[in-house]
Amino acid sequence: PVILLNKADLCGDVGARLDEVESVASGIAIHPISATRNQGLDALQEYLVSGKTVALLGSSGVGKSTLINSLLGEERLKVGPVRAGDSRGRHIT
Repeated sequence: PVILLNKADLCGDVGARLDEVESVASGIAIHPISATRNQGLDALQEYLVSGKTVALLGSSGVGKSTLINSLLGEERLKVGPVRAGDSRGRHIT
């Protein structure tokens, strides 16, 4: 398994978040990324190889579709903004 911390560009203290996740996921590779800004995506290339299956898991609104679009270099999946009222994602895909 690999843990991706998307929307790192919106986080005030990425180091603190990394420490939090590392404390409960010892030995797991953790990558802070920003799919919208294409930051940190180069580190994912080693996991994206022919013949391997990749599954992205996460709550609605965390940027799974945006990440896929960024990796593909084109908008194949619909994406939308999170709801202003509760900052939750909308079911788009």
